Formats: sequence, structure tokens, C-alpha cells
Amino acid sequence: MPTYRQVSVVWILLLTPALLAQTFQRTISVGSYPQAIAVNPFTDRIYTIDEPANDVTEIDGVTNTTTTIPLGSNAQQSLDGALAINPFTNKIYAVDGVNNHLAVIDGATRLVTLVPTGNTAYAVAVNPYTNKIYVANFGDGTVTVVDGVTLATTTVGVGLEPLSVAIDCARNKIYVANSHSNTVTVINGVTEATATVQAGSYPATLLSG
Repeated sequence: MPTYRQVSVVWILLLTPALLAQTFQRTISVGSYPQAIAVNPFTDRIYTIDEPANDVTEIDGVTNTTTTIPLGSNAQQSLDGALAINPFTNKIYAVDGVNNHLAVIDGATRLVTLVPTGNTAYAVAVNPYTNKIYVANFGDGTVTVVDGVTLATTTVGVGLEPLSVAIDCARNKIYVANSHSNTVTVINGVTEATATVQAGSYPATLLSG
């Protein structure tokens, strides 16, 4: 008679190919030169920011149909961009790397509100538990903190040429990679006090957790 361990191994062997199998479904056309992608798992909507057309493409995760959401007039065209989503409030946040504003998209109505930021809004991240949005401004070494309810802003000084921002939601700490300072700025999400950590040359990418 096979033991429990042997039966478990058989089940694992039987299930593993199915769990690991990946199949191609289809290709979906979006706007020109898509730069970033994000998904809201609660609404099953996927978003890409498309440059230099300055719009966001919304993809229905069930039907694969697309809707274009214009982001308004920009002073400059961009070949860069970043997206963040608060799935609890169904708000999508977009920056394009050259202009001085954050685009706030209402996921239900697709209405867009532009919130002023620092110089050259380059990266964006959101803490869904505090409903605060953080925009790294490459051009002036600051982070714009946006209240997700009121859209009021405050400014936090960081290092030179910040390229990315990530959030530890459990500890409410925000981390900013300062590419020209070779540092990471740690922002306290409650007090907005900062600390500086030395990093290697040209830190550029951080991951939220």
C-alpha cells in the first residue's frame, strides 16, 4: 500500500504540468509606444500609458476590448511614463517623465484630473492603505505627496534626479532612488521625515512590497 508521502508526490507530479502550463491567448493593440502597464485585479482592467500620444489605453480583461483615455494637453511630448493603481478606490495615476503634473484617472468614469507636481514628474507609487500617492520629480529632487481624497499636495526634498519610488505598505515607508546622488531616501509616511541611505552608482529601480 502506498504511503501518504508517496500519494502526495504523485498528486504533485500530476498537478505540476497543469499549474505551470502557459498558453498564448491573443495580441491586443494599444496606443503608440506603450511605456508602462498596471492592472486593477478588482475590476479586471489593465492600463498602459502610451507616448507620445499622451493617453492611456484601458483593456477589459474579460473581453479584451480597449478604450482610449486622453490625458489632456501637455507642454512637451514624452517617450517615457509610469503608472500606479489604487485598487481600493479604483483610481489610476500616470506621469509622463517630462511634464509637471500627475494625471488622476477615475476608473469608473474615466474622468481625468491633473494635479500639479514638482519639476519633471518621472515616477509614481501609491499606498492603498493610506490613500497617499508619491511622485518622484526628476528635475528638482523632490517628491510630491498627494492626498488621494482631497488631492492636496505637500513636497518632500530627496536626493538629486530621483528615478523611482517604492512603498513598504506594511511599515508605511517610502523609498526613493536618487540616481545622481547615489543614495536612497527613506520617507516616513506619517511624519514625512526623511533619512538617507548610501547606495551604489546610479540607483534607478526599486520594487514595492
